[in-house]
Amino acid sequence: MDNNKVDKFSSLYWNPGSSAVDAFSCHWAQENNLLVPPVSLVCKCINHLVRCKAEGTLIVPSWPSSPYWPLIFDENTEYRSYVLDVLEFNEKIFSTGFWKNDTQVKHTELKILFRKMKNSVIDSKARNTTVKYAYSFKRFVVWSEKYTEIKSVLPANEIYVSLYLQYLMQSAKHYSTIEAACYAIKWAHSLAGFEDPCASDIVKCIVEASKRKLNRPIQKKRTDECKHHAQSF
Repeated sequence: MDNNKVDKFSSLYWNPGSSAVDAFSCHWAQENNLLVPPVSLVCKCINHLVRCKAEGTLIVPSWPSSPYWPLIFDENTEYRSYVLDVLEFNEKIFSTGFWKNDTQVKHTELKILFRKMKNSVIDSKARNTTVKYAYSFKRFVVWSEKYTEIKSVLPANEIYVSLYLQYLMQSAKHYSTIEAACYAIKWAHSLAGFEDPCASDIVKCIVEASKRKLNRPIQKKRTDECKHHAQSF
């Protein structure tokens, strides 16, 4: 099979024009690889990248129950330290709300324009901002999946958004964590054409409370103040 779509490529098995018969027999440190492995080889790819201290772009399905998922996320749903940049395809966003209108578009040229429109709305924010929002929204999705009573994250009910922000306040070190989560949920709803649950007065109050609670510097009492208080009892 002629699989030569790029100037240089490797494969697990022999292919005409491949640079290596077994890609895992090579050291990847001097190259920036684009990796599109079958599911059965994702763990091996990640481990080889880490072992070689190499750079690469790995394309994998979003599959939380897969064996490779713990190699990407830790138990707190944070990305592993060796995962430096992430771009998630927001299938939840682009399969609901406004984007369900794709069934109304019949003409081939209009369908092409409709697909391109998804990229345009994503490009409305800087890439780093989009990645940050996509990651923050994913955390909300993962948290929601723990509770069967939460039936939808797009659109999300303001009560569950409020509870999620309250949950974040319990462990966050700075209010920016809560603020980022709010912006991400707002962003996802905006892209899908839904009403913003973060416009709720309760949600706004929680965000403001986080600013007061998590932005207050620790004030150490002076020794003479401590002595004065002790003498007053």
